[in-house]
Amino acid sequence: MRYKIITVLMVIMTSFIVSCGNNTPTPTPELPVIRVGWVAWPGFYPIVLIKELGLDVKHGFRLESVFQKNITDSGNDWETNKIDAANIGIDEIIKQNNTKPDMAKVILISDRSPLDTIVALPEIKTIADLKGKRIGAIIGTVYGELMVRRMLEAQGLSIKDVELVNMDGSDILDAMPKLLDAGTTWEPHLTKAKQKGLNVIYSSAEDPTLPLSTGLIIRSNVIQEHPEAVRGLVAAWFEALALWQADPAKYGPMVAKVVGGTAEEAANSQANFISLEQNIQQFADESLVKEAQVATDFLISIGQLNRAPDIKTLFDASFLKP
Repeated sequence: MRYKIITVLMVIMTSFIVSCGNNTPTPTPELPVIRVGWVAWPGFYPIVLIKELGLDVKHGFRLESVFQKNITDSGNDWETNKIDAANIGIDEIIKQNNTKPDMAKVILISDRSPLDTIVALPEIKTIADLKGKRIGAIIGTVYGELMVRRMLEAQGLSIKDVELVNMDGSDILDAMPKLLDAGTTWEPHLTKAKQKGLNVIYSSAEDPTLPLSTGLIIRSNVIQEHPEAVRGLVAAWFEALALWQADPAKYGPMVAKVVGGTAEEAANSQANFISLEQNIQQFADESLVKEAQVATDFLISIGQLNRAPDIKTLFDASFLKP
């Protein structure tokens, strides 16, 4: 009898040990990583909050924030497949899809801010004073070359009356006066331009027909492979946007740490953010298509495009829906 009891106890102990050995915690699946490229533009500052506040993990993905000094570097990262998504203008989106159709989709519009400006040396007071001068702008962009063309034409001048120099808005200030007399730029560089005594002689606000919407573009293969992560990115964006708009002073230091400048400058930066409701409306009506058509016509006229893309295929509103 004693032998049977001992045998039973040994069986129970063995089962207990084996059971304990099989209770190894199941590894947590790695969250999909989305690499988002962006530059210091106030219309995309909420991206900082997504990373710093852990909103990416909360919504089921990991954000790899790739901050670049200028738009050119961001474009190069896109071309070399170093990023999965980028915050770029409608014209850039069209050019990307022109070379590789259906490679990427616009899943949301972050802002439409009429804050692109043309600043000039103190002695240049008016647009007429630009005749014969050197103007820096990113050639082949609506917020650069097209804005300069529209500004000149409104004053009876043409692009042939100036010397257009291909240059990113982040480099304009350093190039004046040695290389440039004027140039297109935006915040946070605009604030520094004013501090240096440069004149703001034109703003994109003066031409509401310029297609200035900035959208979050994401590669189609990422959408296909990780649709829930993309949905999480959209949800995280609008949550971060709400926080930023509610209390920019609170998050200004967080943004300034990434983009440079002071916390106050970051908090006071302006952007015409597009809400979720406005996004749904703009994707549903023809407003984005009309903007894309203006940009397409411009790009074709200067030889940047050799064909007109199927504009409606550029946009994917499915991730805006609950």
